[in-house]
Amino acid sequence: MRNRVRLRGRSGGRSSASRSRTTVLCSGKRRVRELTGRHRGVSLERMIGELVPYLRGWAGYFSFSQSRELPSLDGWIRRRLRCVAWVQWKTRGQRYRELRRLNVPEGSASAAIFSSKGPWRLSFSEALHRGFTKARFGRLGLPPMERLAGA
Repeated sequence: MRNRVRLRGRSGGRSSASRSRTTVLCSGKRRVRELTGRHRGVSLERMIGELVPYLRGWAGYFSFSQSRELPSLDGWIRRRLRCVAWVQWKTRGQRYRELRRLNVPEGSASAAIFSSKGPWRLSFSEALHRGFTKARFGRLGLPPMERLAGA
């Protein structure tokens, strides 16, 4: 009979480091979902203002071990905010006016407002990407995660 050595901190073949990374990632995303609730009734600017201090701390903590994850998290957060804006605009007319105000071409704006897709799916559409660019989010007060991690 062979002696078996049982290692502490191992669960199901995964190391504790990978488990803690996914735990931190899930808890961070859960908090971002709370701060960016689609039906919170606050403006996008205020929502970003409440989100940035949390993201700064999270990026600072998370960047030490998982810096390669930051760009995908940054994109996920921007997509989440596009989804919030789409839901807040509520009606087709309001959505069309807001997209046109953001210099989205008429064809893209029309395609977006007459789409049968849901808010999360549309947050990845061309119209919302043209309306809410990285530069626009920067003007609204949301810096890129790489800059937050370095601050």
